[in-house]
Amino acid sequence: TTKPALEICGHSLGAIDAQRATAFCVELFNEKTRYPGISKLSHISCSAFCSPKLDALTIDQWGEEVNKLKNSTLKLQLNFAYHEKDIVTWAGHKNLFIPEDLTTQTNLQVSYLQVTSPSNLLTSTHHRIPFFKGARFDSTFDNRKYDF
Repeated sequence: TTKPALEICGHSLGAIDAQRATAFCVELFNEKTRYPGISKLSHISCSAFCSPKLDALTIDQWGEEVNKLKNSTLKLQLNFAYHEKDIVTWAGHKNLFIPEDLTTQTNLQVSYLQVTSPSNLLTSTHHRIPFFKGARFDSTFDNRKYDF
C-alpha cells in the first residue's frame, strides 16, 4: 500500500502492551534504519481500554521519541477509554501522552473517553463489562454515562 497504517489496541494488560508496542513503533519510525518499512507508515493509532499506566522509564523514553515527531508526516492518534472508578487504571506512573507544547500539531492527537456511573468504587464490573455493544455506547448497564 502507498500509505500503510497501524492500528494497535488492547484491554487491561493488553492495553498496556498496546501502549508499549506503540512507543516501540514510534521509536523505530524515528530511527528509520533498523526496520525501514516502519518509516513508511502514514498513521499509527493506539486504542487502550481500561489500561494500567506505564512505568516511569517507558514514559521518559516516550517523551523523547514523541518530541521527534514535531515536523513529521506520521499521524499519531492515542485513544484511551476508562471508568473513573476502575482502580486498575490508577496503577502505574502515566499513560502515553502528547506533550503540551505539541498539542497544536495536527498530526498528533489524544482522546479520552471517561465513563462514569453511580455505583460504588470497588466493583470489578468497572473493569470487566464492555463499554460498547456493537457500535453503540451501552448506557443500560449501571446507568453509565460518558464524556470526552
